[in-house]
Amino acid sequence: VTWGIGEVGELGRAVRPLKKPGSSAYDLDAATRDHLAPRKLVAGCKALGCGAYHVLAATSTSVVACGLNNYGQLGDGTERNKLALAPPETNASSAEKHTNGSSPSSSSGGDVSDADRIPELDGVGVVALDGGQHHSMALTADGAVYSWGRADYGQLGLGATRGRDADSHIPVPTRVPFPTSSSAATQIDAISCGANHALAVAQTAAPPAAPPPPPTVFAWGYGDMSALGVEPARDRPDPTPIPRLSSDDGAAVDAVVQVAAGGQHSVMLITLASDAAAAAGASPT
Repeated sequence: VTWGIGEVGELGRAVRPLKKPGSSAYDLDAATRDHLAPRKLVAGCKALGCGAYHVLAATSTSVVACGLNNYGQLGDGTERNKLALAPPETNASSAEKHTNGSSPSSSSGGDVSDADRIPELDGVGVVALDGGQHHSMALTADGAVYSWGRADYGQLGLGATRGRDADSHIPVPTRVPFPTSSSAATQIDAISCGANHALAVAQTAAPPAAPPPPPTVFAWGYGDMSALGVEPARDRPDPTPIPRLSSDDGAAVDAVVQVAAGGQHSVMLITLASDAAAAAGASPT
């Protein structure tokens, strides 16, 4: 369900204007009934995410987006705002379209309209979504990350040659390349979008019979105020490992449980190797 202010479509549904026609007075009925009342976004939702002024939702087979699209953050290849999601097509309406010569309904499973799907994410198994001020990210079950939207600060993580000019953007999901060693594969487990930067948690597969290596947190995008945790504090267009993951007293990190990126700051929830060792050695009670 969604609720709040939905003037540019970020609630995924049609709403009346907040102010009465020809007046500066607020329409309290419209605000209460259309904007602030929680209502269903999509059926069969498996994951969702919010940007500043847009919303993302994934079903078992499709991803949809609605709201502000001035930098292509909806991933539909356009810069047109979407004020509401279309109702899902019924089997009858899909058959009628096919009879009339247009393409049949895809594998959206009836949860969403074909008009709202992001085709590049059909069937890839999206398990997490997040949005920044003007960009979006998706994580799949096999650890792949896709990004799209505003790119001028490097917030898409696609490198220095992809859309770094002022106001540049990439309006379709594009897979983010992560650095890997020759002997290990990088599996992304979690993502987070800040306003203009992003974070991803990676677990690197260890060789057989070897202990698991410590987790890696990648950061990229707008680097002012040291939000990326990487020095010097500058923009980073590529996923960059955050060095020195440790506690204040120098204890090594055993696992990164969660990451979250804000406007110009970032946070991590971690467990320490010393705590894990102590728990393993504790006698059962």
